Amino acid sequence: AKGECTPITFSSRTKKILSLAFNLSGDKLATFSSDSLIKIWTYEDLDLYKAYELKGHTEKVGQISWHPKSENILASVGYDSTLKIWD
Repeated sequence: AKGECTPITFSSRTKKILSLAFNLSGDKLATFSSDSLIKIWTYEDLDLYKAYELKGHTEKVGQISWHPKSENILASVGYDSTLKIWD
């Protein structure tokens, strides 16, 4: 019916997803859980596929944000007191 939306559901199958962010073009989704990994997913044809994992924080990730003008640059901060810029 008009105005209805069917959600796309996926699961990390390991830990709860704490936060997520789409990149500028909307074809990548970054997520993080209660561990120190950031997972990058690609979005194609209404499906999400895990593309790769970013490993660099030694404690859990606190926040992620894509660059507002460059669709492949992601920033993350962690409980290890570090800021990481990923490209």
